[in-house]
Amino acid sequence: MKKLIFTAILAVFLMPASVFALVNAEVYGGYSFAGEISDTDIDSVKGLGYGFRAHYYDEILILGYGIGGFAQYTPLKGEITILNNTEDVEFNKTVYGFDGFLTLNVPLLPLHPYVRGGFSIYDKTQIVYPSVDDTNVEYFSSYYGGVGLSLGILPLPVLSVQIFAEYIYEYSALQDSSEFTGHKVNIGALIRI
Repeated sequence: MKKLIFTAILAVFLMPASVFALVNAEVYGGYSFAGEISDTDIDSVKGLGYGFRAHYYDEILILGYGIGGFAQYTPLKGEITILNNTEDVEFNKTVYGFDGFLTLNVPLLPLHPYVRGGFSIYDKTQIVYPSVDDTNVEYFSSYYGGVGLSLGILPLPVLSVQIFAEYIYEYSALQDSSEFTGHKVNIGALIRI
């Protein structure tokens, strides 16, 4: 009897939650803080942003993984001091690219920690301040990585709805050897079918 109970418990924890491929779609919004643009006089850039991600999703034992794409828009604000005069600066980023994640899905637990990473295919950056409107488009020039935690709020066999929070570090190569590095926190919702 003890062997049967142990085998049943082991099967629950090692059994994949699904036996077929799934699709995962996410919407999120967040706040970028402590952004820096190297080789410029622009001080800490920060602001809100939002995006969408979609993935092919599957599971192996208790590990879930997703491979897909993302679209993100981040309108940031900063300040630049020119001749003792401080001016507002807009730093707008539109990025499309590939995204992937790896999550731990232990059955019967509603919290799922994950790691995520991605890189851009298309990265459009616009810097606007008095007398300057500089737009730059780069390809395969940025990447990001982060960690997060999702909470299942509707865990059904063929449909799962989760909310999540994550921290992301991002890097972008800009024109003239400048670089953007930033930190952000996102919150969002995902649906998996």
